[in-house]
Amino acid sequence: MSSTVSKSRVVTDHARDQWRDRSSQPWRDLTTVWSESFRIDHPAAHSGAESFYHPPTEIVLLVQSDDVETLVTCIDLNDRCDAEQSYVRSQI
Repeated sequence: MSSTVSKSRVVTDHARDQWRDRSSQPWRDLTTVWSESFRIDHPAAHSGAESFYHPPTEIVLLVQSDDVETLVTCIDLNDRCDAEQSYVRSQI
């Protein structure tokens, strides 16, 4: 029987600020939103970052993952070009 160790999750102040500024649901807990999001491939994710998409708010969450998963920023998908929007939405 194998066991899975889950990593701790941290949300940066920058990510919280971006969430409040860019989300249609700024009152929502960002950790909960993160857990509701779908992992996707996103052009802004580099240097080992992972991307998650939250369809109800159209926000892409960028996460750095080492010993701890750290949500570093939130991107409003509606502020991106049409091709990028289509690419992200096509993954869910």
